Amino acid sequence: MVSPPPGSERGTRGVERELAKLFGESLFGPWPELGQLPAAAPAPRRGRRWGWLVVTLVVALGIVLGTNAVIRPGLARRSSDERAHYAKELRRFLKDGDLERVSRFIDLVRGEPADRPAAAELDLIVRAEAAVYRYRDADPERLRRIEPELGAAFESGASPDRLIAGLTVLSREERAAHVTELERLQGELNKESEPFYLLATALEQRADVSGARRAWEASARLGPAWLGHRFEQAEFERRHGDPQGAARIAGRMVEVDPQSAWSELALATFGGKPGADVHGSEAGRGAQSPAPVEVFYARLLEGVDAANKGELRRAQRCLGEAVDAVHGQKPFVLDAFDWLVAAHSETLARELTASPAWPVGSAVARAKVRRLADAPRAQKAEHRP
Repeated sequence: MVSPPPGSERGTRGVERELAKLFGESLFGPWPELGQLPAAAPAPRRGRRWGWLVVTLVVALGIVLGTNAVIRPGLARRSSDERAHYAKELRRFLKDGDLERVSRFIDLVRGEPADRPAAAELDLIVRAEAAVYRYRDADPERLRRIEPELGAAFESGASPDRLIAGLTVLSREERAAHVTELERLQGELNKESEPFYLLATALEQRADVSGARRAWEASARLGPAWLGHRFEQAEFERRHGDPQGAARIAGRMVEVDPQSAWSELALATFGGKPGADVHGSEAGRGAQSPAPVEVFYARLLEGVDAANKGELRRAQRCLGEAVDAVHGQKPFVLDAFDWLVAAHSETLARELTASPAWPVGSAVARAKVRRLADAPRAQKAEHRP
């Protein structure tokens, strides 16, 4: 091997230094001196790195848990406060008979499926669901949701809300068996309209017309905007020989809400002059779409009118439409029977008892059929010389 000439190593190093001055570092870092290799970097100490990672995770977890412990009670309080606010609004809408808003606020008070409302809020929900079912949509699913809670409605110690719910979903004749409970509610909730309405329907079923009229008047005084109840009150007055009283009630309904389908139906059924709030227009102009229970009453009365005119086929069609509007639900069907009998439409009443919707398993329904069968014999006995 040929050795480098003397002085060549110093020359090479000088060249390297000059290149470093001119161009700075090489592509691989500072220019190394010839013959000198960079020292290898020390290997990382993995144990120390993992230790820091564990410490970091523990600290982060502690921060998350601590934050959650601080925030969770605040969120729970906020949720509870919101539910209490919604419950207060729901009770106000229920007292006013604003069933459209009641139906929207029920879910707000109920909250998430995992959250069970407090006992008072749950009873309020059950009462509200019962009211919307009976006076607005007759939705069978709504009734199924509250049926487990209705089992204790008539037990000793049940809250007034739970008792009202249990009475609401009954037919009038079934309700008439609970006059004692209704009179107790009348004393406890003497500022609310619903107990007086329920009592009025029960007393009429028991042929106490004067007592029913007093309860109707109290119901109207405390809840003038319960237009479905006011419609039934007008029918009560007409049924008991006071068509002028029925017309006055219809006029007041229009004054309360001229756009309501109940007001339109009341004017068409009972007459009466529109109030000043209608501005001289017909109540039906721009009226709201009728809810299923409103359709039920409208078709039922139309069927009675057709039967009185001898138009049996039209009467049968109207009766079928009335039953379909409320999904063939038992309390409505039983009440329809009583309305037909009171209107002397026994033929339609018999049609109803033969329909698929007739609750053949109900003791109340069987008693109605027996009374209807006995009526012709009783009439013959009265006219026997």
